[in-house]
Amino acid sequence: MAFGCAVALGVVLQAAWAQPVPATSGADELRSVFQQLLLDPGNPALNLRYAALTAQRGEIARAIATYERILIDDPNNVTARRELTRLRLLLDPPTTEAVLSLGVQYESNAPRRNPSFLTFNDTVGTASLAVRDERVLGDRRWRSFGTAFMNVHNRFSVGDLGYVGANTGPLLMLPGGWTMRPGLGGAFASRDYRTMFAEGSLLANFETMEAGPLEQINLRFAGQDWSGRDPGKDALIGEIGAGFRWRGIAASGDTVSFDPIFTYNAADTADNTYRAINLTFGYVVPMASFGPVEARSFFGRSYLGLELHLERDDYGAADRRISPPAEDRRDYYVAPGIRLVTPAVIGLNETWTLRYLFEDNISNEFINRYSNHTIGLTASWRL
Repeated sequence: MAFGCAVALGVVLQAAWAQPVPATSGADELRSVFQQLLLDPGNPALNLRYAALTAQRGEIARAIATYERILIDDPNNVTARRELTRLRLLLDPPTTEAVLSLGVQYESNAPRRNPSFLTFNDTVGTASLAVRDERVLGDRRWRSFGTAFMNVHNRFSVGDLGYVGANTGPLLMLPGGWTMRPGLGGAFASRDYRTMFAEGSLLANFETMEAGPLEQINLRFAGQDWSGRDPGKDALIGEIGAGFRWRGIAASGDTVSFDPIFTYNAADTADNTYRAINLTFGYVVPMASFGPVEARSFFGRSYLGLELHLERDDYGAADRRISPPAEDRRDYYVAPGIRLVTPAVIGLNETWTLRYLFEDNISNEFINRYSNHTIGLTASWRL
């Protein structure tokens, strides 16, 4: 009896061993999937699982090869395309790019005041530094931006501005060739060398790698603290924007851009609360597109840019400086401009930008109406 029970138990154990056993480790599962692929090499689910397992083990090149093989048979496989893009980003070396710009400009109405008040022209010196950094942290590629800016007026020192800000976040792959970068940011601004506001923000940037006019969507939620300068402007801010690009419209190498942004500023006081719609149009064309072929050697890599900024601001109340109070403030800002950009004029690897901008702020409250002409020259270096 005991012998019969032992034989029966042995048969049961042998049968159980012969059945597929759930993998107890990544290596076991990888080996199992590989053996199944030998029998069914065209199985999409097995190939996807094999690629995911090799990527988890750090065998990025093998995972990339597997995803590429999947896309040969199934070009529309969303998972394979998304993961292939993500893994290629992991293989890209870390990069840090920085652009330093120094400039000087003339402003016909530096204080941006209504003609009924004291207006005067001024010269302004500007300096800015923009940094973009990408590198792999863990199993994600992170993208970070930093910006620093300041200007110094010759006469209107009250208008001297300073700003420094940064944000960072990982790149996530989405279907349809899109990437998403959730991020955290912070900024600090000053005027006349005194604190103006401090800001903390949450961001979500969406970008596409596919051809098409809609190239990016940007979301921003921020809190601003103006307590050091103007407590009534402390605010929560919500913002959504998009970027559209059309290329090769009228000439080789030209670009038409359209960047709409909607902002809602929920400030502590009604006269500082506003809704804004900002529309920016641009057209950039290589100067070599003009004239005969011989012109290309003369113009080199120079290009001409046209721009138009339109903005409408609807405030929650009249400007508090008006007595007696008027109707709720409405501002309409119109600013057309033109710029000429040309590289290496003096051979120091610099890029020169000559820019003219006309600003006209039309308001239903006379003290907020102004116009201003600006012309400036800036030299930039890529560090």
